[in-house]
Amino acid sequence: MSVSDSAVRLTALVDDDPATALNEASKLGSDTESQLLKAAIFVDAGAATKNRAAIELGVEIFQSVLEKYPRSDDLIYNLANGFHALAIAVPCDDFSWYQTTNANRQKARSLFYNTAYGMYSSRDTKSQSFTNLGNIHWGSYRWVEAYDFYMAALAENPRNGVASSGALRMLRYALAQDMGDEELLSQEIEHLAAHVKSNIETIQAYAGSAGAKGILSELEKSLAIKNIQQNRKQRFCKFCQQKQSCSVTYDSLI
Repeated sequence: MSVSDSAVRLTALVDDDPATALNEASKLGSDTESQLLKAAIFVDAGAATKNRAAIELGVEIFQSVLEKYPRSDDLIYNLANGFHALAIAVPCDDFSWYQTTNANRQKARSLFYNTAYGMYSSRDTKSQSFTNLGNIHWGSYRWVEAYDFYMAALAENPRNGVASSGALRMLRYALAQDMGDEELLSQEIEHLAAHVKSNIETIQAYAGSAGAKGILSELEKSLAIKNIQQNRKQRFCKFCQQKQSCSVTYDSLI
């Protein structure tokens, strides 16, 4: 089986059966192309199974090949993914997680910066890098910066549904915390939700089937919030119609 055929099969297995993907990837050849595929599967399937040993092997391979091709943006991006995977594979039981994972998160962030702002990075790589920077900053409670990175990702690739879903999640949180203008937030949430729904293929390409399912689940929550708000406003307007002397507006109460 050619390396390209193996890549198609193993990538599908990462979503459907990551443990089998790890097992089959371990049998790949020793040439550079096969080793890079092995590293990618070890990182992605290792992240799916929380197998830190597999992720570490993938990171080691990427680092080894990067020494030979230090200007490869694709390698830098994949190595950044590896360090980020190592961080999120650590169980987050309390705030000590931030100290435990700090080194790997710093490495991932630095490498993603390189590819996001790299002179020779493709727009697709830039968009994915900005998206991942958004995810990292979101996980560190740096929400405004996260939102800016998601917007930068969309500027590089307007069809990046993963980025719009990240921005949607951030605005939904802001709305739930009564941060900002409810009407403006609701309008932007509606716009982003429509963008996510119209870019499912890109989401699957960037995040895989499992990632796409999680994003679509978040989307349903956002739509539910919108419906609740609409129903609440409709009930208030109906009340005012029944009480014709009512001079209070709905917006003045929120």
